[in-house]
Amino acid sequence: MMMGIFLTGAIRSGTSWVFALLAERISPSYLEQFDYFELEPRRCLLDGHDDFLFKINEDMRCLAALHETFPESKTLVILRHPLESLRSIAQPHPESKPFRPFRDLKEKWVRSGDDGLFPAAIRRLESYFPEETLAILDEGREWLLVVRYDDLLSDFAFTVSRLLAFCGKGSEVPKGFAPKSTPNQGVSLTDFTEEKQDLISSSSLPALCDRLGYSLSK
Repeated sequence: MMMGIFLTGAIRSGTSWVFALLAERISPSYLEQFDYFELEPRRCLLDGHDDFLFKINEDMRCLAALHETFPESKTLVILRHPLESLRSIAQPHPESKPFRPFRDLKEKWVRSGDDGLFPAAIRRLESYFPEETLAILDEGREWLLVVRYDDLLSDFAFTVSRLLAFCGKGSEVPKGFAPKSTPNQGVSLTDFTEEKQDLISSSSLPALCDRLGYSLSK
């Protein structure tokens, strides 16, 4: 029986922080193993393990297929305000850890007619929320736990205890993991330039924020 925890969410949502927290208690732990992006090769990697932690953001796009392939496992999704994630993708702060400049925006996400990389950042963020994923988040599943980044900041002990209990790892909060507010925490629509506000408003992000229960204003 192949059990374990899959950890996912859009990029810049706090998944690496939560991975570090869980990796203290779960072994083996796999972080961004892109050679095992496809589910069938991953099944071979994880075969024989009755406990594991596997984190890759791209799983956010295929929650149903992930569960069908690993029906005995659980999935943990970290949600963060889309505008905070967008700001972190488009303008990575040098104090952000880990610092990632997202060079693939230019390589994979730019389209003809774009003025700068901001539209590419929007597209990349949108790609993590296909309708199938949103429907699963709306309805909920017994094998799925959604944790909000802002809850980790505002009520760390309770949220982490809930997270650990879901993973079957007790409820005692590990030492050395304090809430981590970031330079992009609390970003709202008006923190972007007027040009970028227009790009955001014409994208799917306002509807996404509304569906996930986030406000565009402070």
